[in-house]
Amino acid sequence: MKNSQPRSVSSYARSGAQSHLAPICKIFAALSHPVRLQIVRRLCQQPCTVNALARELGVAQPTISQNLAVLNQVGLVVAEAQGTQRLYRLRGPRIALMLTLLEEFCRVHELSEDASFTPEQLQETPVQPHVATR
Repeated sequence: MKNSQPRSVSSYARSGAQSHLAPICKIFAALSHPVRLQIVRRLCQQPCTVNALARELGVAQPTISQNLAVLNQVGLVVAEAQGTQRLYRLRGPRIALMLTLLEEFCRVHELSEDASFTPEQLQETPVQPHVATR
């Protein structure tokens, strides 16, 4: 029987679960860029073309295209041909749910852009194991 006690973030990172963390790290890295996060938040509303995203976000079209390529590489967005343009959409509704949960987490814990954690605080943060139920 496995130990059901909460583990710290650092002990979780040292465990054999590291191989499963790689795609999650890539997703968080992609979302850490402000333009990419704005794109994903906008695509939560509805699919959009590159030109429409550039216009609505006030960002140059090449910048939007480069950032969409990164989001596509990590699997957050997909593109569909629509005439001569490509329509970008989120890969699934869970992406919007993930952003909603993160925004609520920041609001509940009153985190601001200057919030940071020390290594000691991260070691003290328990990670609850996920128990699958049938």
